[in-house]
Amino acid sequence: MIRAAVSAGVPRFILNEFANSPITQTGLPETAPFRKPRLDVLQVAKAAADENPGFSWTGLAVGNILDLSLLKFPQFGIDIRRHEVKYTDDGTEPITAVTLPDIGVAVRGILRSPEGTRNRYCHVRSVETDQSSLVQALEEQQGVEYSVSRESSDVLYARGKEQYSKGERSGFHDLLVVQLFGKVPGKGGSVLAGKEESDNELLGVREKGVGEVVEGVLRTLGDEGPEAGGSEGRSGKDVFKETRNLG
Repeated sequence: MIRAAVSAGVPRFILNEFANSPITQTGLPETAPFRKPRLDVLQVAKAAADENPGFSWTGLAVGNILDLSLLKFPQFGIDIRRHEVKYTDDGTEPITAVTLPDIGVAVRGILRSPEGTRNRYCHVRSVETDQSSLVQALEEQQGVEYSVSRESSDVLYARGKEQYSKGERSGFHDLLVVQLFGKVPGKGGSVLAGKEESDNELLGVREKGVGEVVEGVLRTLGDEGPEAGGSEGRSGKDVFKETRNLG
């Protein structure tokens, strides 16, 4: 696709990213196979830009897409319909996340700032929070107390590695939960970028408080109606295909 874009005279190519950052986050060792195709594409983009002065690229790293996770993937730990939470460890590991509307704002910002975003990764964040803060905001705005359980990231990680090494999709789920909310070894953890290091200002993305993000999620939930549900009925394969956070 990059080569086709060069041939067609496309001046800016936005990589199909919208996931974790290969620059600021190393992720779990088991995620290396997921990162490799992205890094391979990045090398193709770099080479194309070097060889064609009229072509440039941008990668957009966003981390966890929080509103999508809360609305569609309760198995990640927080079920906003059943008012249940399964904390990973004590639920206080910091994460940065983005909302779907802010991804659109960031893409617009890339196109409006071609020089500032030329041939580089941009990192955006809508909010910095943790599981506990999310649940507190949900309880306050929904007016209910959540049922609480806990699981150790060490247990999740060990079980996930064992199952995934055997080709069992359930192992992927455990690894993903650790990636999202656990104490991830290596650089960056689940924090994509600090507030000062992010490209929010350049791209026009406004950082929000957790309460504002939760309010938007619950508004969308209300618009979906009572029959709307998450991905409880989806297979592990479906979740595997739809989730990009392991990259």
